[in-house]
Amino acid sequence: MSKLKKRRALTATTMKHIYN
Repeated sequence: MSKLKKRRALTATTMKHIYN
């Protein structure tokens, strides 16, 4: 669960960087 949550957060951060 923790790993999945971390992966999810990382993906969100990457997406934000790409969009910004």
